[in-house]
Amino acid sequence: LAAGRPVLAAVPRDCETARLLQRARAGIIVPPGDAPGLAAAIRSLAADREQARRLGQAARDHAVRELSRDAALAAYERCFLTLAGNP
Repeated sequence: LAAGRPVLAAVPRDCETARLLQRARAGIIVPPGDAPGLAAAIRSLAADREQARRLGQAARDHAVRELSRDAALAAYERCFLTLAGNP
């Protein structure tokens, strides 16, 4: 995600990886074992550079916003404040 590249994932749609990609709008999900589907997704991104750019930018934006050190520190701070009774 942080590299700013679109993600192609062969994972079940109900797994956390799929949910993250859907929230971030950062990639294409295909069912595990679906080689033709994966090949089609690769061809789609190769043919549509604008879609690949959008997905990659969304991936980067998500990583910076949700997965950066600052985001992690803010999440820990919220957690500790909640645990201390100061939401």
